[in-house]
Amino acid sequence: MGNNMDATRGIMSGTMDRFKKVFEKKSNKRMCTLVTSFMVGFIVLYYLIRILRYVHG
Repeated sequence: MGNNMDATRGIMSGTMDRFKKVFEKKSNKRMCTLVTSFMVGFIVLYYLIRILRYVHG
């Protein structure tokens, strides 16, 4: 079980290193912020439409 945890820790460490490299550049940081904003906006619209349909339907 310890070996599995070590492997998982290694994978997570590598993933975090890649994220750090992406966020080092200002343009990449801006692009990630833009994509995240669009995703949050679509999720909010989706739930808002669902609530409105439930209330009126």
